[in-house]
Amino acid sequence: MFITRQQMETFVLISLGAIVGANLRYWLSLWAVDAVGKTFPWGTLIINFTGSALLGVFTGFLGTNIMCLVGALIGVLIGSRL
Repeated sequence: MFITRQQMETFVLISLGAIVGANLRYWLSLWAVDAVGKTFPWGTLIINFTGSALLGVFTGFLGTNIMCLVGALIGVLIGSRL
């Protein structure tokens, strides 16, 4: 099986996004521990809440402003294709 150039570019972009996202989560967790202590995983709560809010805004925007296929919307939100 050969990998095409487009597949490799997609793989690299996804990998770079994962690297950036993982480091941002880590730094936010360190900041939260310094700011409020270790009594609760505040960094995780902040990241999950922010991500959920952004997905909600994005979904609402697509649902009201752009005519799109349900499969495309699902693919963007959960990262799979139908």
